[in-house]
Amino acid sequence: MEEYFCKICFSLLKEPKCCGECEDLFCSQCLNETLSKCDRCPLCREAPFKESKVNKTVRNTLNSIEFLCPLNCTEKLSLENIAKHFTECKKCDIYFVCKICDEKINKEEELKAHISYCPEESVKCAFCKFDFKNKEIEYHLANCAERLINCGECLCLMPIKNENSHPDYFCGLL
Repeated sequence: MEEYFCKICFSLLKEPKCCGECEDLFCSQCLNETLSKCDRCPLCREAPFKESKVNKTVRNTLNSIEFLCPLNCTEKLSLENIAKHFTECKKCDIYFVCKICDEKINKEEELKAHISYCPEESVKCAFCKFDFKNKEIEYHLANCAERLINCGECLCLMPIKNENSHPDYFCGLL
C-alpha cells in the first residue's frame, strides 16, 4: 500500500504526479511547492524534474478507495469526488482554520480578511522596532516611549520619552 502515499507529505495521494526518472509518486500540491523552490525530483534529485504519466492501475486503485467524509456527514467518498462533495454537500460543516491562532472561520474570504489582521499575528512597532501581537499593538503605540510627537514650542518631532527634557534644552536655543 505504500506506493499509494505521497513521498513528501506521507498522506494518501491526491492528484498524483509521477517522476519520469524514479517513478515515485507525489501529491500535485506537494510536488508543486517543492519544485517552486528547486527543480529537482525530491527523491532521486534528477534535474530538471521530468513528469511522466501516472500508471493506470495506480489511478484506478486510488479512485476505487472509499472512505467516509471527514466532516459532519456520512457520505462515502472517493478521492476523485471529494472536492465536488465539499462544495455541494449541505450537511458538511466546512470551515477554514487560521494557522496563526487556530480560529475556525466559515468562508475563505473571511479567512483572508482575518489573516490580514489576526489578533495573534506579530507586528513590529514602527518606533521602537519591538514585536507585538496585533491585539497588543494599539495599546503599545499609545504608550511607546519612542513614539514621535511634535513639540508645542518649536514644532520639531521628538520621541515622547524626551517630552519633559526637550523644552529646556532645544526650545531655549531658538
